[in-house]
Amino acid sequence: CDVTMSEVRRRSRLFCYGPLEPRDELDERLEKCHSELSALTTNLKENEVYNHLNEKVSRSAQDHEETSMALLFSILTDPTTAPKLYHTLTLLTRDSLALVLTCSEKIIMEHMSKLQNTTRMQVLWLTRELVQTGVAGSDRLCFALLKQLPISCTISSDVYLVECLLHILLDNREWMESQPPLVCSVVYTYLSLLPGHIGPSLATLREQETHFCVSLIRNKFMDCIQIGRDLVRLLQGVAKIPEFTQLWRDLLQNPQSLSPQFSGLQQILSKRTSRRFIAGRILPDVEVKLNFLLSKVKFGQHRLYQEWFQKKYLSTPESQHQIAELIRYVCCVIHPPNEVLGSDIFPRWALIGWLLSLCQPNPVASANAKLALLFDWLCYKPESDSIMNIEPGILLMFHSLRPHPQITATLLDCLCRLIPNYCPSVEEFIASGVKAAFTDILQKEVLLSLEPLFESPKLDDDLKALIKKTFPEFAQPEPTPPSQHPPPPHTTKPLPLPPAQSVPHGSEGQSAVGVRADQREVNEETPMIISSDEELEGEDAEVTSAFSDTEEGGRESRTSELESDSFPADSQGFVSIGEENSRENSGSRGDGSCDLWARVEELPKGLRERMLGMRVESDAEEQTKLLNEFLQLLEAVCNQDVGSSPLLPVVAPLLSDYLSEEFSSGCAAASGTQTGSCERPSLAHCVFRQASPGSVLSPLPAMMQQLQPRVGYFYLHYMYLHCSASGEPQFSRYKDFARDQELDLKACLLRDLKECVENEPEVFYTMLPTLYREFSQALLASDEMLSLIVAHIDPIQLHNLVQKLMMKDFQLFGRHAKAIQHAVVNSLQWDSFEQFCLWQLLSAEGPDCHLVIPALASLSTEEHPEAISSALLFLKTESSISAGIGALLSLPIQQCSAIVDTIASRWINGRPQKYAKLISQYLEVVHKKGSEENVLAILEVMFEHLERLMKYLTSKQVFEAADLILAKTVQKEFKNHVELASRFQELHGVVSVLLELPNKEAASSHSKRNIQPGDKSSKSEPKAKKRRVLNMSELTES
Repeated sequence: CDVTMSEVRRRSRLFCYGPLEPRDELDERLEKCHSELSALTTNLKENEVYNHLNEKVSRSAQDHEETSMALLFSILTDPTTAPKLYHTLTLLTRDSLALVLTCSEKIIMEHMSKLQNTTRMQVLWLTRELVQTGVAGSDRLCFALLKQLPISCTISSDVYLVECLLHILLDNREWMESQPPLVCSVVYTYLSLLPGHIGPSLATLREQETHFCVSLIRNKFMDCIQIGRDLVRLLQGVAKIPEFTQLWRDLLQNPQSLSPQFSGLQQILSKRTSRRFIAGRILPDVEVKLNFLLSKVKFGQHRLYQEWFQKKYLSTPESQHQIAELIRYVCCVIHPPNEVLGSDIFPRWALIGWLLSLCQPNPVASANAKLALLFDWLCYKPESDSIMNIEPGILLMFHSLRPHPQITATLLDCLCRLIPNYCPSVEEFIASGVKAAFTDILQKEVLLSLEPLFESPKLDDDLKALIKKTFPEFAQPEPTPPSQHPPPPHTTKPLPLPPAQSVPHGSEGQSAVGVRADQREVNEETPMIISSDEELEGEDAEVTSAFSDTEEGGRESRTSELESDSFPADSQGFVSIGEENSRENSGSRGDGSCDLWARVEELPKGLRERMLGMRVESDAEEQTKLLNEFLQLLEAVCNQDVGSSPLLPVVAPLLSDYLSEEFSSGCAAASGTQTGSCERPSLAHCVFRQASPGSVLSPLPAMMQQLQPRVGYFYLHYMYLHCSASGEPQFSRYKDFARDQELDLKACLLRDLKECVENEPEVFYTMLPTLYREFSQALLASDEMLSLIVAHIDPIQLHNLVQKLMMKDFQLFGRHAKAIQHAVVNSLQWDSFEQFCLWQLLSAEGPDCHLVIPALASLSTEEHPEAISSALLFLKTESSISAGIGALLSLPIQQCSAIVDTIASRWINGRPQKYAKLISQYLEVVHKKGSEENVLAILEVMFEHLERLMKYLTSKQVFEAADLILAKTVQKEFKNHVELASRFQELHGVVSVLLELPNKEAASSHSKRNIQPGDKSSKSEPKAKKRRVLNMSELTES
């Protein structure tokens, strides 16, 4: 029964608030209006109350508004008096209840999930009354309530809401049918709800919904087909219900029975569904979260948000039914502007891929989700449809090709089979739509070529044949057999590629066209977040999608996360479909790279036989055996050549292609460090082992790196795992690896570690301490390296690094003052979390304060609050040398006065004697090392800081401590520089007073010693000399 005052203030009769949730402004205003009106009408009779209210609403618009809101509050909180108050409200209103409708709509749209049970029932009661009395605009409340209906009804309150709204619409059927937009929204909503209403408890509701939808579609068919093609998709989901089965028969076999103006299914499929209907099936709270994910969250930092979203909205089996609607919303409603498309924001295709992975265990939900993604492809018309509706699908296929080829294969197979099987009566229409979609993709350069997609070696032969049969106009001609056209002699040695132009991740198909599909910018007139009816209505007109005229600016490379594997294997992201067949297709590994493997004929017979044997072999042990034999024989053959062997440039691309699957799976999986055991030996490690220093094969990894960017960090991981007899990793061969590529060691390390952290962050952070110990000169305090570390780190990895730094296991910053300062300044452009991580690592390593303090001169409280706060916490630890306090007091006044006051007052108030000595020592050092001009400039800054500090010091002990050493030093400077004494008068006065006190005491004792012999005092006994008692601070100083 103990209730705190904050709980009393937060208690609301309308909403349920969380413990940390602030009270809503509308809630407070409604309750305030009600309280004021209640105070005025207390003790009045009924007719007097009405007269008083009528007089009040006639005074001004504000009085009318307050009275309406007060009555609305009473209606929503008191069911017993609600009918009488509603009648009074209809008599008093001067705006046809427009204010009541606006407030009620806002409550439904923004606060429906937080309403008290009584308020929720009263909202539905008020909606019914407004509809029954024919109030203009009452359909707005129906639209708002339709948007609040969840697809999966798992709790009784959701079922109650669905039932109540259905009864309101049934009871006012004539009114509803007079408003075609409301009819379309009602049909769209309840058709999407029906598949989720399963189970005996919902049987009655399902029967009512079925009869309602079927009768509404038949009676208002021409209104309903204004929904567009998504009406067909929703009807397909309920086709097994008998009433809808008959409706389907009429749609396909007897369309004229539904309406004389209806020509057939193609008429519905040709009309694009308005975004109003698609957005109406997403709860407002979910809509906000999705827009935040796709407009604010960076790619690579999205995993935590995905996990939260799944836990909040997609954690139950029933919730999987709404994944299809979420995908439709992302494809058709969220159309990012060029600025977002050209940035490193979490892309739509990656979110859709993650959503598809969530419903894989449910075949029905998975099929519906794929259909939702590809549905616009089936009916695509460039003149009326938007390229942005099909862009996520093609980019998902493209980016999943290497890390998750099963996803690409599944979607392509689904697209090919939908054409003849979705609806045979309109097969030609669907085929033309899909082909028009691919044509528009190429014309608008979403992809520059379909060859990497259709001819990828990751796809099996049957699927390739199906694609060529379905899309012959996009299929490439059959390659000429290599035996008829042997490679020309000048192709024996491939041209080296610079790192920026090397083939991405060993993907053979991508190198042919240089596709960077995620960089194509699309210019849509509509904004990304749709919030008003006008914006949604505007889309019903024909839309001609076009790319921005300024597209060149948007083709700058996005962050490398979009180049790397789209869905990391260790993340909550994409789960591959049927990973077990990844090795089953190894026999056809090279079908898409015949020209490359034609070079096998250039090898001697023994090498050629073993290379071809490796290619077709599926047994892991046998593959390892053949590879070792191949490498040993290659070394023997190369040792017979003088100089560099001509075979290595031929072997390097073949091995890169052969090992591409292992490189795609990651070095952690290949070496068994993920699971603790390795199912098969790493083939890449066999190559690295044979390419030992001094061997004729030692240049082989560098040649492979030109074609496969992951070779570098695989090589580093191999060195990390394989230690010498002393147990220390051997990294000397990596210097040879960099030299073979004519690269600086630091540049080579940064390139390979960037590739590593983007693809396998766990491996990166595991190797990090060892790499910093082995390559300290190249990596210590490197800005680029620190940026890589904090850009991809998670809290667990941060904890591990902090722990190792505190144990002095390695160093990130060292004692390079300029490098530390440069790192701090560069970090000011980073995100808040990245800056936080940098200061956590800096604090864990604990360099001396004087190495960090100069960087504070670049900080501003308004522009860099994260760095300022972290620096204050870091400098909370006292400096142990004079350079620390000296560097602090030498900071510029204008930028750093608040920082200096905060830190210096904390240090000096705690240990005044210590800092009196340190400041005096620093002043002596300044005189020894600086010129007269520099000394004067430093003194001016330091004295100004000291003068300001006197406001914050608890006492003047810093000047009195250690036999007035600081006061004497400052007074000496004032004597040497008279202009300083006149400028800093307050400081000069304090120092002068402190120095005069001992002189007065000395004069007083001298006068006592000169007393006449006749005085009584001369005859008194000499007093014992008192010992001065040291205080605790002096003891600790000593």
